[in-house]
Amino acid sequence: MKTKRFIYGLVIVTAFASCVSQTDYDKIKSENENLKIELENCQHGAEKLIASVEKAYSDKNYSEAKTNIGLLATKHPESQKNKEFAVLLKTIETIELEEQKRKEVEEKESVSSTYKCNFSEKTWLGVL
Repeated sequence: MKTKRFIYGLVIVTAFASCVSQTDYDKIKSENENLKIELENCQHGAEKLIASVEKAYSDKNYSEAKTNIGLLATKHPESQKNKEFAVLLKTIETIELEEQKRKEVEEKESVSSTYKCNFSEKTWLGVL
């Protein structure tokens, strides 16, 4: 009987001790939201995005540069760098087009050199 009382008492004390008041809960929830906003600003702040665009462009990682230019324009439309990066975006697209054309030409040359015939070559049938 004493053990049952002890167990019931322990359950009741644990139940009351584990409860959190609504004000404390709201305070923690508000702090959590503020920290999420602060983290978002750290990850996608204007200065961070500008630095990411410049680094990606210098590393010739054009897809990442384009992505970060878009993020900067969306999240920070007031940034002074948006006009500069609009020009840079056109430059990147031009570079990508030139690179694509160069690859197509190389591919065509590779295919044509693979199937190039030498008609003066001797074969077991004679000269071609």
